[in-house]
Amino acid sequence: MCPRTGKKLSPQVPPPDASQPTMMRTPIAPAKKRVWDDLVGTVISGRYVVESVLGQGGMGTVFQALHTDLDRPVAIKVLNPQQAAKTSSVQRFHNEARSSGAIGHPNICEVYDLGTLPSGSPFLVMEYITGETLAARVGREKGLPVLDAIDILAGVLAGLSAAHAKSIVHRDIKPENIMLITTPRPGVKILDFGVSKMLGPDPYGEGEDVLSLTRTGMVMGTPYYMSAEQARGDRDLDARVDVYACGVMLYEALAGKRPYTAPNYNALLLQIVGKPPTPLRQLVPTVPERLEAIVVRAMERDRNVRYQSAAEFRAELLAFREEIAPKAKSPPRERTVPADLAHEANRERALAESRNAQRSETTHRGLLEAAETFSGTVEGVSETERPPPTEKSAEVPASKKRREAMDFDDAPTQVYRPDAPPPGLPPLPPMAPRMPSRPPEGVAPRPPRPPPLPSQ
Repeated sequence: MCPRTGKKLSPQVPPPDASQPTMMRTPIAPAKKRVWDDLVGTVISGRYVVESVLGQGGMGTVFQALHTDLDRPVAIKVLNPQQAAKTSSVQRFHNEARSSGAIGHPNICEVYDLGTLPSGSPFLVMEYITGETLAARVGREKGLPVLDAIDILAGVLAGLSAAHAKSIVHRDIKPENIMLITTPRPGVKILDFGVSKMLGPDPYGEGEDVLSLTRTGMVMGTPYYMSAEQARGDRDLDARVDVYACGVMLYEALAGKRPYTAPNYNALLLQIVGKPPTPLRQLVPTVPERLEAIVVRAMERDRNVRYQSAAEFRAELLAFREEIAPKAKSPPRERTVPADLAHEANRERALAESRNAQRSETTHRGLLEAAETFSGTVEGVSETERPPPTEKSAEVPASKKRREAMDFDDAPTQVYRPDAPPPGLPPLPPMAPRMPSRPPEGVAPRPPRPPPLPSQ
């Protein structure tokens, strides 16, 4: 008998202790199957084999897959079923595919394909990237070296310059959306153009021609990188909101912390609008003054004082980088010649010197023989009687000997002059006087020329 209700109890169930409070027992619901459990191991669109889960968030899940036709890895982002039921989320998803595909820049993650699963959830097929986010590296290192921070921001600004040239504003630049890739070569990739906006007529027909803080997706995520005009709710926003966000990222990359922190959303917006951040050099004294000035200008609350474009911001950073780390000219490499080749080169050089010397001696002999034949007055000198050429003095360096032997400009002056023959050879004899020519027989001689007329 139950002491509380008076009902008869089953003998298998022990009666409850009246001294203990009665507890309401709620049946435990079975564990809800995760959305990605059904996708791993399946094939999407007949060519993407889903292999594993890369990450999962409130908006969707990212999978690693293999493109079977091209045999290369890809990343597939699938919108969660709860978000797929919202028109605004689906629009944001399609906007990411359109924006990334329209830009086509090495510093922006490329989107290859767009589709819808049988469950109704849309998906994006994107470039597979190996690396880590800028947020992960800054969190691990608590601040980056100056050159590393500049190089990363220069890559981000290059991608944004290409986007702005196509009238696309990202609107959600933050370290979590910057991937530092490691393969095939180190670089930077900008992710998630889902909340980007095409400047100009509204593609969704919502009656807006400019950016607005209240637009879909703008309040998603953290507002730490919002510009002052975004925090105020201004509606005439432009590409300079991305410039401001990059200035905040550079500040955080150097200092290891964000310039503004607050306990709630509204307090953070008030700081962004009306409070200057802590000076960067006060947190990191090793930061150069000019770099601090660049960060301050990029984070100006007045967008007319701020850098007017991502390209201008990037040019200022790269000019500063050249000052602190100019590209050193690589020293000339020493030409290392194997021993056998060096020996062969020396042998060829010696043969060339020997040929030059023989050529000088042969030329002088030829002149001697020609003079002997012409004048008939030179006494013959046989080769056996001619003394061998004497060697030059040992004081003359060998390098000078080689230069003299190879100096063909001076060779005619030293060799062909009769008064300066090579050592050991006699000088050329004087040329016979030229005989006056006589007219042939029977021809009268030419009359002498008349004397010149006297000058008046």
